[in-house]
Amino acid sequence: MATIDLNFNYPDFIKPALFNNNRITTIVAGRQVGKTYNGGQWLTEELITATEEEQLNYNLGGLWVDTTNANIDKYVDRVFKKILRPVWELCHWEAQKKILHLPPLKHQRPYIDFGSAERPENLEGQAYYRGVLNEAGIILKKPSLWDSTLSPMFKNEFSRVKVVGTPKGRNKFHNLSVTNPNYHFSVYDSPYWTKDEIESKRKTTPIMNWKQEYLAEFLENTGSIFRNIQDGIKEIRTKDGDLMAIDLAKYDDFTVIMIGNSKTKEVIHIERFNQTDWGYQKKMIYELWGRFGKPKTIVDSTGVGDAIYDDLKSAGMNIIPFKFTAKSKKELIENLSISLQNSSIFFPKNDMLISELESFEYTLTKSGNVIMSSPEGMHDDMVIALALLNRIMQDYIPLEISFV
Repeated sequence: MATIDLNFNYPDFIKPALFNNNRITTIVAGRQVGKTYNGGQWLTEELITATEEEQLNYNLGGLWVDTTNANIDKYVDRVFKKILRPVWELCHWEAQKKILHLPPLKHQRPYIDFGSAERPENLEGQAYYRGVLNEAGIILKKPSLWDSTLSPMFKNEFSRVKVVGTPKGRNKFHNLSVTNPNYHFSVYDSPYWTKDEIESKRKTTPIMNWKQEYLAEFLENTGSIFRNIQDGIKEIRTKDGDLMAIDLAKYDDFTVIMIGNSKTKEVIHIERFNQTDWGYQKKMIYELWGRFGKPKTIVDSTGVGDAIYDDLKSAGMNIIPFKFTAKSKKELIENLSISLQNSSIFFPKNDMLISELESFEYTLTKSGNVIMSSPEGMHDDMVIALALLNRIMQDYIPLEISFV
């Protein structure tokens, strides 16, 4: 039997969440607050510091559940190997079986089984002494993973499991946080974030993503996307425009044309109409383009819009296309959300535009995906035109936030 001497070091904020007598503890935390590494420390320490009585009475088995096998290999290498570095030669990692054997104690040798939510049938069916369910917001999108597979493994009074993750909608992770002792940590609680880093991230992250990913809030199923709308309303005195954005429609929806000024970040002119054939629309667009000094133009080129774009380009317009996909629309709307949030785009008091902005919403699906749209029966053409104008008005930064 070897002497195990490891220097476990926990930040003060997370200690109450880890060291308690709760059979099930939920830790709801924002990105990069230290939940994974400290969860790994706790699981390791609980197993290798078991008392002689615990060694004689309990099977010192730990369980770590993650999203994929690739993540398991990564965390063993980056988390557990780092924690166990002084005694790593006394450990044995079975990569194929995903079992980490810890240094032997006096009466038994503790171990950690690793399993992934992508292959729940491979998870052991025994009772575990300690466990960590990592990325719970993702792995518990399927309630049956907890109800049928994991919950029975921690039903004994001696068991302790930490259910750890960032929210991804209101799924089983949310349910467990309501029905069990719950600890909540945002980026503001973590010593791993500086004030400057937090402020920079807040300014460049859409409000709903900021709340979910960094403040660790369980979002409602639906909610408003845009904030600071009133701060964007301004008496526009500028008459000169050097940018144009066009959202096309023919009958049911509306074609919206917006003229903007790249220096003042203002919308200086708005046209909105429907029930107009394509030939007349192209004529109106071309005349408006000439009246405002031939501004740089962006147009919705999705579907029939592709042919409209070709015709306008052939007519000599300085124009760029924008094709709508689920991904490009999400990025377009998120970029507008950031600009409104930071008061970096301005528009005249237009009741229709304001109404569309206020009603535009996100909907969280059961799988945690985000759908952005106007409510049923309402239009979003002015929102899209404003987002297109913002696309060429602001410095565009593609976002790296995913809800899947």
